[in-house]
Order: sequence, then C-alpha cells, then structure tokens
Amino acid sequence: MATLDGFSLARLADLVDYPGPTWPHVLEEARRYAGSWPESARGELTAFLDWAEPRPAVELEELYAATFDSSDDCALEVGWHLYGEAYQRGVFLVEMRGRLRQCGIEEGGELPDHLSHVLRWLAAAEAKEASRLERFALAPAIAAIVAGLERRASPYAPLLRAALRAVDPTGVAVAARAPRAVQPQSFEGGCG
Repeated sequence: MATLDGFSLARLADLVDYPGPTWPHVLEEARRYAGSWPESARGELTAFLDWAEPRPAVELEELYAATFDSSDDCALEVGWHLYGEAYQRGVFLVEMRGRLRQCGIEEGGELPDHLSHVLRWLAAAEAKEASRLERFALAPAIAAIVAGLERRASPYAPLLRAALRAVDPTGVAVAARAPRAVQPQSFEGGCG
C-alpha cells in the first residue's frame, strides 16, 4: 500500500519526531531523497522543507510542542485518533510496544503509538503486517491529524499531507475507515 520504501519511511519518522540537535541533518536528508517520494506527495514535502530549513531550531522546537503536544486533534499518537480513551487504545499501545521491542526500536520519551515510532516499525516490518497497519490504522489517523493541522493553518500540514499521500496514495484506506471508528485489530507480525 505505501509507496515509500523502508529508508524513506525512516526519514519520514525523523521529520515527524521532535526537532532536536540533528534537525538540520534530518532536513538535508529529506531534501536529498525527496525525489524518491511519490509525485503526489513530493510537492507537499518540498513545501514543508522550504518552510522549515531557514527557521532557527528554537522556533521549530517551540512550534512543534505548541502544535502536537497541546492539542488532541493534532496529537501524533496514532492510537488516540483511532480509539480515543477507549480500552482498545491500551491494547494497541501494548501491541505496538511489543512490535517496537521485537524490531529493536527504542521508544524514548514518547508513547509506543507515536507516529514516529509507528513509521519506524513500518520501515522494519514484514510487508503483509505493514500493509494491515497502514490500512486499518495509520492512514485514518494521519487523516485526522491533517484535519486538525489544516483547521489551525499549521505549517506542519504539508508534511502530514505528504505522509498521508505516501501511505495511502489512492485515499482508499481513509475513505473506508473514519478515525475512532476502527474496529479493534491485532497487528501481529514481526520485522521483515
């Protein structure tokens, strides 16, 4: 389903992660490999990079926190957008934690359903399981985040629109599943 390879998914994970000290390198890598993104996503990615590259790190850090850490509708936790506070989110968190450990992915300070973690898992996961997660969880969650960012006219909206176009290029998964309407799914499987 996704049109990004594992390397590009990992670069996308870096872009949706907190902009720390390696941020200039993250942006440089994203720019270097933007040509490997699907054409439908490339313009959005480039628009985000054009906006982000000249900004000082402290400005990006403050905006990231204000955008993603203080608003439920822009939160980067995939499970939140699928299940809210329902029990199924806890199941999703436990399953994602297991998948991350199985693939040797460190959680750091974020919950296991943080978009950056989910993308890193996708980069390492078996294609069949990655496709299931994209279809049932990732695309609908990213669509919900995009909607929140667009309501706020956030400069992060192009990045998440690019991510959505990369993981659901036809829009089929988003059309089939509304956020918080997803039936409980088990995403069993391992690293590729």
